[in-house]
Amino acid sequence: MLSYFLNLFNRFLRLFISRFKNREELKHVSYFEIITLSMRYIYNVLKAFTIYIPNARFDEKMQVKFINLPYGRVYFPKNFSNIRIARLYDEQLDKRHWHQYDTKWTPVEEGDIVVDCGACEGMWALSIINKCSKVIMIEPQSTWIKCLNKTFENYIKIGKAIIVQCALGNEDGEADITSDDGDIYAY
Repeated sequence: MLSYFLNLFNRFLRLFISRFKNREELKHVSYFEIITLSMRYIYNVLKAFTIYIPNARFDEKMQVKFINLPYGRVYFPKNFSNIRIARLYDEQLDKRHWHQYDTKWTPVEEGDIVVDCGACEGMWALSIINKCSKVIMIEPQSTWIKCLNKTFENYIKIGKAIIVQCALGNEDGEADITSDDGDIYAY
């Protein structure tokens, strides 16, 4: 078990460092910050694995995975691994994560119309939808569109959620969207 967590920690450090194009970009980050961030990540992933991931189910009809969270059921592509689900959940759990949008600087307030650009699985949108008058989710990847439609089907019926399949950019055109390793499920 210890070797699993050490491996997880090592993978996180490699992922963290790989986000920077060169070591100069890391000069402003202290070892304490890296260790703190790593420990929070491991704690949140463990929490996701012990509370939500064991309850992950598979919807045979839709051919998608789902987990039940305090604010609703979230759907994922059938081949999306549990560790990836846990990573996405970490983004929602860690209030200091850069994927946090409902902050003191950009609060989501009662009755707001929110646009979630790059909605992915919709976990954040689902967590704030009951505060909003409407949530518009923009997501280019068809795999996620299928999951979003299932996650938000009841909100779509009452006009509280809109899902738009497109990418945003500074000019019209077409593009292939993949991660550095060619994975279409990049988070």
